[in-house]
Amino acid sequence: RGRNSKLTGCWQVYGDAEEAARQFARFRKCRDLYARLWREGKTVRQLTVCA
Repeated sequence: RGRNSKLTGCWQVYGDAEEAARQFARFRKCRDLYARLWREGKTVRQLTVCA
């Protein structure tokens, strides 16, 4: 495993820990939103985002 990481979240961070923490928070917010919508009965099709 990696050593001397500054932060561990979705991955281990060796560089800018503050920016990584912000990115982890964005991922967590998105994940929590989709989990809630799924529990409320949304289908995979409804949850799919197309660019």
